[in-house]
Amino acid sequence: CTNFDDQATDRTVKMKVAAALVLSLNSALAFAPSVTNSRLSLKTYAATTDDAFGDNAAKVDEATGDSVIDEATGDVVEPEVTTVTAATTTIDEASVGASAENAVKTSTTVALDLDKVFGVSVETGGKCTPLGKLILQDTKPQAVKWFQNAEIKHGRIAMVAVIGFMVQKFGVHFPLYLGPTGSNAWSPISDQAWYISKTTGVTFSDIAAASPLDAVGMVPTAGWVQIFFVAGWFESLAYERQWNQDSAIPGDYGYDPLGFTKREGGWDSKELTSLRLKEIKNGRVAMLTIAAWVADEAIPGAFPFWRP
Repeated sequence: CTNFDDQATDRTVKMKVAAALVLSLNSALAFAPSVTNSRLSLKTYAATTDDAFGDNAAKVDEATGDSVIDEATGDVVEPEVTTVTAATTTIDEASVGASAENAVKTSTTVALDLDKVFGVSVETGGKCTPLGKLILQDTKPQAVKWFQNAEIKHGRIAMVAVIGFMVQKFGVHFPLYLGPTGSNAWSPISDQAWYISKTTGVTFSDIAAASPLDAVGMVPTAGWVQIFFVAGWFESLAYERQWNQDSAIPGDYGYDPLGFTKREGGWDSKELTSLRLKEIKNGRVAMLTIAAWVADEAIPGAFPFWRP
């Protein structure tokens, strides 16, 4: 009788040691970030105990997870291992999934090659400028798109400003080309004076006679209010087109009265691609030009070249 009790006690100790080993193994797997599948089922537990103790190991019902009494030994397997295995497997899968998602986000950010962005050309050796890389490093494609839109908008405004500056310097004003008495580039003086504001008594002839910077100060308040609302209206349309409708082409705001984008091939055609690049380059030159002219107007002699 004593010998039978000793054998039963020895088998019980072995079973508890095996359960502790399995628990330790599952805990280690749960905190290993490189593990992609750490499922340790009841079937694996049974196989482990079989390898360790041979025929003396007990079996567990895989469908229900309930303990089963080994017919040979009469031992009972404790069911707590099932709960721990499921929990550790869930934690492991969640951590692996989060790591994979972060890896994808990181690779997407790093994959942006600034030297391949549209607008980079021969002027800078076909590479993004060092300052541009410093500003745009580790940014998402949406940030680059925002800067491209900003450059195109400023370039377009600068091109119009250059023309306006020249017109102001030449003294051309309304009324335009109305016979020999109308204002034009060869004869800026007109016989009639059109009012820009009867309230303030300012005429187009008065503004045409002033310098460009002085002419800005002669625009009445109502004129600036109109400019502000028109600019805001246009910005709203541009934002809707570019961001809410997610236009893939920076500077495409849906306004194309001459039908440039309706030609064969659309935006992908070589001709339109060339025109887009020319617009960006002319805009850059215009921004430099208007900045230089305004500087010379504010500080005479600051721009030592020909000017209108």
